Amino acid sequence: MRDLRALVEEVLSSLPRPCTEHVIHDVFLEIERHRREEYDDLLALMPRRWVNPRIGKVVKETLGMSSKRSRVPATSKLIRTYTILR
Repeated sequence: MRDLRALVEEVLSSLPRPCTEHVIHDVFLEIERHRREEYDDLLALMPRRWVNPRIGKVVKETLGMSSKRSRVPATSKLIRTYTILR
């Protein structure tokens, strides 16, 4: 199983720069499209209610951004809402 932080950092490094305020959603879309098996491995060990918020937190911390608005509807099948960052 891959480390959650390592997964997020690898996904972030594959996204175009500069990141948009929707970077958390972008990370989940990338995981959904290209890293689903690694995500499912995380869910086999930890509940979704812990994994998904932790992914968002790692994105925010890694980029040094802050929350702008939360509970924005998502199109990713992995999450229902996400937080916009600034």
